[in-house]
Amino acid sequence: MVPIDSIPYHIEKSEVSKTFWKGMEEGKLFSTQCNKCQEIHYPPSPILCNKCLKSDISWIELPLSGYTSTYTRVNLPPSGFKEQYTLIVVIIDLLDKPVLGRYIGDNPEIGKRVKIEFERINDLSLFVFSDM
Repeated sequence: MVPIDSIPYHIEKSEVSKTFWKGMEEGKLFSTQCNKCQEIHYPPSPILCNKCLKSDISWIELPLSGYTSTYTRVNLPPSGFKEQYTLIVVIIDLLDKPVLGRYIGDNPEIGKRVKIEFERINDLSLFVFSDM
């Protein structure tokens, strides 16, 4: 198995997304909500509501658990890897929004409750899903 920290990650962090990245450094998952229509956005949309097109947006903290709505196993190694690499990706429901991420638990199942954990990969804190 290829260690995940050997996969090159490069993510541009902008001024408008700093709350999201700072939250992950602190073990929190943030997104945005429109103060006008109350629509929650994930991924965060800190500039404009994609439902009512207003720019009155606030950051909110998301819960750190949810239920698996679907999952898949990717058994092809990423480009440049010679070893077999299995990646399990799940989508969970957080406040009626689908959130996609890597699953590090034992056995993914639709309807299974999972928790969000944070792991350090190179210079980033990223969230993963694991068993409760």
